[in-house]
Amino acid sequence: MKFIAPFVLFIGIAGLGFSVYDFFTSNRWEGPEYFWLGFVALPVIFVGFILTGIAYRSKIIKSNEEILRAQMRAVGQGLKEGLSDSGHYCSNCGHQYERDAKFCSECGNLLEDPKS
Repeated sequence: MKFIAPFVLFIGIAGLGFSVYDFFTSNRWEGPEYFWLGFVALPVIFVGFILTGIAYRSKIIKSNEEILRAQMRAVGQGLKEGLSDSGHYCSNCGHQYERDAKFCSECGNLLEDPKS
């Protein structure tokens, strides 16, 4: 299956290429002789593409598994930070402020850096 699927895809692409070549190089008065080949080649390309995806699915998943895990970890961490209560409150008025704010939007008090 791993050899046949890309071969079917290649045959479809070659047939479509030949059909396009025949269309653009044909005589104006006679018309293309193998124009029909394009209509046969398009479903063959589709079938070859689907079969190739099925044949190499496990290899693609294995090669991208660690990348996907790292991306999922980053998304989870971002959601955790975004949904959690930051706990940053002004010491003067008690108003909650954004993490990167320098001054309180309620009273104008200079805010402490929570990291220090």
